[in-house]
Amino acid sequence: MEKLFDLTLLEQTAMGNQEFMQKMIQMFVDQTPVLLTEMQTCIANNDWAQLGAKAHKLKPSIDLMGIAQLKQEIRDIEQFAKNNENLEILPSKVNHLTEILNQTLAQLQQEYLA
Repeated sequence: MEKLFDLTLLEQTAMGNQEFMQKMIQMFVDQTPVLLTEMQTCIANNDWAQLGAKAHKLKPSIDLMGIAQLKQEIRDIEQFAKNNENLEILPSKVNHLTEILNQTLAQLQQEYLA
């Protein structure tokens, strides 16, 4: 199975501090499912402003965890939601985001938090 993350940026940020890295990964694993659920709720309620805010909150974590295939996707979700553009594609974008992030979380847990 393809690795969905690249922790190079996190390693650089942590400057070799393994404890810090573990803490950041744990935080990502703990907080991401909550954010994803909130984003799904925003879609269900057509709350685009909140969806944009949630995407904005998730963006740095996606970058830090080096999830390359979601780098543009999270920016599109944020942009579209904030500008009320392309709203018809937001549900499928958020579903794709959720799917990839759930796989990534499983991989991170297996590799770093087991």
